[in-house]
Parts: sequence; C-alpha cells; structure tokens
Amino acid sequence: MRLRTREQYRRMVQTKFKFTGQWILVDIRVTSSLFSRLGITATKKYGDAPQRNRFKRLVREAFRLSYPEFKITFDIVVRPRSQALNAKMADIQRELITFVEKVVYTSPT
Repeated sequence: MRLRTREQYRRMVQTKFKFTGQWILVDIRVTSSLFSRLGITATKKYGDAPQRNRFKRLVREAFRLSYPEFKITFDIVVRPRSQALNAKMADIQRELITFVEKVVYTSPT
C-alpha cells in the first residue's frame, strides 16, 4: 500500500489535487485500483534523520487509522512543512482526512 518507484512519484506531479495545510503538503490522485497507496517525502531540508523518521511514522499511523473512512481509492504523497516538527499525529490525521474529503466532494467518481 505504498508508492515505491520513481515513476510512481513522477506520475503524481501531474496530479490535479494539491493541498497545503498547516502541517503538511499533499498531492492526491484518484485511482481505480483496489486500494489506496501512500508516499512520503521528507528531505534533509526538513531536518535530521530522527526528525524525518518521526514525521514518516506519524504520517503512516495517521494514514493507517484514517484508511477505513476513505470512500474512494487514491494515490497520495505527503510532504512536511517546517511547522510539522511540532505536530502531533492527530493534527496530521485531521489534515489528511480534510484533504481527502475535499477530493471526494470534487471528484466525479
């Protein structure tokens, strides 16, 4: 349930839905696959390795807990904003759900 290859991430550049929140930046592409896939990018500009790994753990957990609520399947790439250093998992989960709901209501699926 993860985006893995460079080509999968490159396809996300052409995505229609891009959102900026207080904690995260999100690209969402609606798909017709059987399950949604998550990709996370956190560069060195964000912080050192423990900070990047913490962010990735928080996003994975937020996605895991939110996944049953999603009514459509999609590919999603999440990037941190600098304020995400202070974010809690619930903050990230709230933004993730909000952005997915926006896609559900605007998507003709």
